[in-house]
Amino acid sequence: MDGALQQMAAADRPRAVSSVELQMSEHQALRAEMESRAPGVASCLELGKSLVLAKSPASDEIKSHMEKLLEKKKEMTEKWEKHWEWLQQMREVHQFAQEAVVADAWLTAQEPLVRSQELGSSVDEVEQLIRRHEAFRKAAAAWEERFSSLRRLTTLEKLRAEQNQQPPTPLLTRKFLGGTPGCPLALLVPGVPLPRRRGWGPSPPTAGSPAWPPWPP
Repeated sequence: MDGALQQMAAADRPRAVSSVELQMSEHQALRAEMESRAPGVASCLELGKSLVLAKSPASDEIKSHMEKLLEKKKEMTEKWEKHWEWLQQMREVHQFAQEAVVADAWLTAQEPLVRSQELGSSVDEVEQLIRRHEAFRKAAAAWEERFSSLRRLTTLEKLRAEQNQQPPTPLLTRKFLGGTPGCPLALLVPGVPLPRRRGWGPSPPTAGSPAWPPWPP
């Protein structure tokens, strides 16, 4: 049991979806090991109970060891559950950051088209520009669900809102994705808000940022 507790305490903070999923796999393997050892723990407790009922001279010592074993078992199970929940939250946070980077790259790629002042000097050029903008409209509509998913509250946000008894604040405050009056993208594609805010880059929040789940106790 001490080995399992030490393994959970020694786990590093994952920095990407892949590393979170690797830790989740290792954590599930630890759970399987815990369950494989459960019958041995139960047998030990049953033996101790039998000795106590038989009024063994060492009954007091046996009771003390049994109590410590039960406490350690409870602690190990609770820590496993807490660490598993924390890993799930970390995966959700990293998935958000990953999707946000992809969305940011797409927005950046569309800026030249949206900001272009070109109107065309002939019918052919105008028709070509119209086709480009129609293609943009279709692409923006296809991205609508991905942008909507970036606005959904994560489990971490919901938990924090409950703990603080305050309205939920979306992860990273969603300031990059809110409506921006006068944004060319929002004007071109009604119903598909695609504002671009400077300063939103691929770097995820630092370990001290409120966007990350706290390290499990």
